[in-house]
Amino acid sequence: MRPRGFTCRASDGMLVITERNSRLVRLDPLTGTPLWETHVDNAHGTIALGEDRCVYLNQRGSLTCVDLESGNIRWSTGSRRFNDYVSIVDDVVLIGGWRGYRPVQAFDVTSGRPLWVAGSLNSSQRSPTPSFGQTFDNTVWPQPIAGGILTSIRGGLDLWLADPQTGKRVAHWTLPEPIAGRDHAPVFSVTPDGRVTFQCGLRKIAILDMTKGVEVVWEHPHDLPIRLPLLNGNDLWLADHQALSRVSVETSTLQQSIPLPETAVNRLVLVDGAIAAASASGLLLIITQPDDTTAQRVVSKRAVNLDTAAENLLHIASKSEIIGATTRN
Repeated sequence: MRPRGFTCRASDGMLVITERNSRLVRLDPLTGTPLWETHVDNAHGTIALGEDRCVYLNQRGSLTCVDLESGNIRWSTGSRRFNDYVSIVDDVVLIGGWRGYRPVQAFDVTSGRPLWVAGSLNSSQRSPTPSFGQTFDNTVWPQPIAGGILTSIRGGLDLWLADPQTGKRVAHWTLPEPIAGRDHAPVFSVTPDGRVTFQCGLRKIAILDMTKGVEVVWEHPHDLPIRLPLLNGNDLWLADHQALSRVSVETSTLQQSIPLPETAVNRLVLVDGAIAAASASGLLLIITQPDDTTAQRVVSKRAVNLDTAAENLLHIASKSEIIGATTRN
């Protein structure tokens, strides 16, 4: 397996990875048994999972759509170098916006037919409504949510929701500070009830509620590493440099701090009612709620990604392997 975090995607009982420079593979999330494999060009890209299909964007900018049930390739596009970021929202695939090298563009997930390109709407789409963005906007990784696709310009104070079918903006909010995000990583964390959590600047954590707008719910006493926060009910979990912090969003007070030997990788995960984190050296930390007991175990020499594909399953991607773990051991 390749060592990049987004060559492994887990969601809703599905686990898809790339292997050996040329294979896209779906695994059984419980046993790790291969269910199918298909050839792809250059296995160093990014995977996005939809309801019945997955798309793979390789480093050369070629997009491949694969049927999740059979592993058959449904369609592919030619290479468009310097593309990155890929998302599926409803029946639309979005790519582009990374570093402003390529405009955000949309494709029909069923056929691969181009739908629109940011900054160049066709005559049937022209209206006073602002479009997704300018041709070479440097966006954060767009996030599929109910009703559309959410994104922002890096370094900007505008947050907007766009219609994935047309690219038109349908809602807009002002940020307290620009969204903080690493170069190749998602910046938004979405709860089952639709609240979106993200980091603004170096210390602020904000929540977007579609009915209430953007609200800063916590300002950390010192600079935070850029990691996805996790909102679980009214508890906000943050990965500090050497601790996991639990904050009440109702009272904006620190409720708990759990020491970590080093910063957690990419994000925290909610699985089977527990909070899970992994460090770069392969330490898996599980905080069982509601009694907040903490279990620690070294599962790998190196971890690059943490994800979950089922109710009680964790998947840790390391440099050369995928490790499955359960919170019920």
